[in-house]
Amino acid sequence: MAESRYRGTRRELYEVGEERRGRPRRNRVKIFLKMDGAVHRRLLSLRERFPLLKASQSELVGLGVDLVGQRTAEMAVALGRDEGVLPAGVVDLEALYLFWNLEIGSQLGARATTVYLSPEQAVRLSEIRARLRLQIHVSQSALLNLGVTLLTDLARSVTDGAEGAPIRNIAEMSVTLKPFA
Repeated sequence: MAESRYRGTRRELYEVGEERRGRPRRNRVKIFLKMDGAVHRRLLSLRERFPLLKASQSELVGLGVDLVGQRTAEMAVALGRDEGVLPAGVVDLEALYLFWNLEIGSQLGARATTVYLSPEQAVRLSEIRARLRLQIHVSQSALLNLGVTLLTDLARSVTDGAEGAPIRNIAEMSVTLKPFA
């Protein structure tokens, strides 16, 4: 007689800490976001550019959160501010895209998805959002889209013109991708 492969109900598996596919999700924070279609295409092209990276969508979004945190911290240091991060001219998220010379996505092809961030990245995301909300209204999804856009822009600047890219961008990319190397 064949032995039963019953592993429990979905709720029991959730309480144990496993996904449906069997990978553990302990120490992960589940976040729902509405990913812009253009951002999703850039994320797929990033995974194609770095096939040896073998990073999941959640890991790349987490790297984007780290990059947004790094860039906002650099802005705060440059402006000499502790409480407010943004310059006076930044009144919405589009102005922040323009400030960092990023391509603004459209919400036409937005799709709902789920990502799993580490607890540190989730806390950092909420801190960044709280700081930015002092001056502009920003949703969690918009902030995650901004992070992925920063990551893909940084990867493109490093791979397309490594000899013409500033050394700061190359250093940022190597530090960001170091945990996966």
